[in-house]
Amino acid sequence: MGNNHPKLVVIDGDVVMREAIKHVFPDTCHRLCAWHLHKNACENVKSEFSGKHIEGGVEYVCV
Repeated sequence: MGNNHPKLVVIDGDVVMREAIKHVFPDTCHRLCAWHLHKNACENVKSEFSGKHIEGGVEYVCV
């Protein structure tokens, strides 16, 4: 990639990967993958919303 770096990196939330991106590409924005956000939200709040339909999906839960 020469002296170019990515503007954005999408990761799965791995702590080591996040720290490596900060170190190697300090000006690069990193975000979590939407699939992993949804999976984690479903696993961590399912008791709160058991049997209920959530309009808007993970975006609604995270806002």
